Amino acid sequence: MSGYTVEALGSVVVPVAVVTDSTAYLPAGLAAERGIRVVPLEVRLGDRSGRDGTDIGPAELVTALADKTLAVHTSRPTPAAFEAVYREALAAGATGVVSPRCRVFFSVDNLERLRRGGRIGAAAALFGTALAVKPLLHLAEGRIMPLEKVRTSARAAQRLLDLAVAAAGEGADLAVHHLGAAARAEELAAKLRERLPSAARLLVS
Repeated sequence: MSGYTVEALGSVVVPVAVVTDSTAYLPAGLAAERGIRVVPLEVRLGDRSGRDGTDIGPAELVTALADKTLAVHTSRPTPAAFEAVYREALAAGATGVVSPRCRVFFSVDNLERLRRGGRIGAAAALFGTALAVKPLLHLAEGRIMPLEKVRTSARAAQRLLDLAVAAAGEGADLAVHHLGAAARAEELAAKLRERLPSAARLLVS
């Protein structure tokens, strides 16, 4: 992944800027090294708000989520925020912008935070908690949508592995993201490396 890709058109070299939002969770320093522009989400911890990854980092977010009395919310960047970054890239000499395509599969141990944040309905949260269901979720057209339901964390991890392998194919870039679950993330990454030895890159962040 590079902040500028180069496309040859005849004898003309065309620079293309790469833009993502902070949910890409690139390893520290990678965005600056590759010239990738990152548009941060807004994070609200109670009465305090800040930019994801800049004003409020992952460690602080993990601590906040452990406090069941604290309201934690995230908001995606506005179209205007992306437009400003696109214009900045074009003004710096890019002739085009790529906002990276990705497939996202994930699971959560508890649905309550998603319910409180308005991501899922109260009935769905109650159903999942009462039956100890571990939902598998994915992003579809910018929204969190249910994909499958399994009964244990171990089965959830196995299905995430299977789904990622099926979606990636040969030579894909892969990333395992976690929030306060480093050991589980490394275990999943190790299994992905075994199943997809041809992966171009596999990051854990």
